[in-house]
Amino acid sequence: GGEPYLRDDLPQIAHIFCSVNNCRMITIPSNGSQTDRIVEYAARMCSENPNTVFRFAFSLDGPRTMHDAIRGVTGLFDRTCQTIREVARLHDQFSNFAVLTSTVFSSQTQDHILDFLDWIEHELPGDQTNVTFIRGNPLDIETLRVNSKIYDQVIARLKSRPGTREVNRQPDALVSRSMFLNTLDTVVDANKTPDKRCFECFAG
Repeated sequence: GGEPYLRDDLPQIAHIFCSVNNCRMITIPSNGSQTDRIVEYAARMCSENPNTVFRFAFSLDGPRTMHDAIRGVTGLFDRTCQTIREVARLHDQFSNFAVLTSTVFSSQTQDHILDFLDWIEHELPGDQTNVTFIRGNPLDIETLRVNSKIYDQVIARLKSRPGTREVNRQPDALVSRSMFLNTLDTVVDANKTPDKRCFECFAG
């Protein structure tokens, strides 16, 4: 939890993982509120670690009024969109990164999500659009009461889109998208059969 870009040492942390662990891909989620700092840190991390692909992911839960209400911050939607556009401009300098948007699928967002995904695709210069199924123990339990048929439509929409957006120069884009789509299928199976493990754990 929390906003990673509030850390002054975020670029150093990323560099340690890249140099010591030869980390090939790093994903950093953000609410997009700190535009100048995010752009500065993104450029620095891409420059200092050319062999690592960075996935800069930004949360957008719905249109302006809905997003700001869900996040509890007035004006956050506009700042996040500005951040996405500014970070995407770094494609002129670096090829080892991608810009992602992530929308939470919940009872709050489901009635507008399909139209909102269309808006993101046409209005923002992102490389990949992700949807995360709500999980865990939210403050408002009602957000868990989702319409699975709408979620099926969301999955169908995401799978029907091209593997990469025109702006994307990130070499692992197709692999990243494949991982995301496989995760979607697992989420569907898990919700249909909540008492059954729907994947194998290889952590051991």
